[in-house]
Amino acid sequence: MPEHLRAGYRLLKNAGYLPPELEARKEYLRLADLLIATENNAEREKLERDLRRLELILGQRFSELPVAVRQRVLHGRQTSGPA
Repeated sequence: MPEHLRAGYRLLKNAGYLPPELEARKEYLRLADLLIATENNAEREKLERDLRRLELILGQRFSELPVAVRQRVLHGRQTSGPA
């Protein structure tokens, strides 16, 4: 992570906040878990739409991140669902 961002990220982390890209990834994983668990077709369609929208947002943000941060995001949490 670039030196000039470390102090800011450390303050945010200590205050319980995540950087926007990690917060979006957390939301993506939450939606993916809900999609796996739901049996309601209407809810499933809504979750799929939300996931596709978030994939577009994450893809755009993800491509703008430094390589070191991308690797942290990708390997930050092991999950059995899509990531």
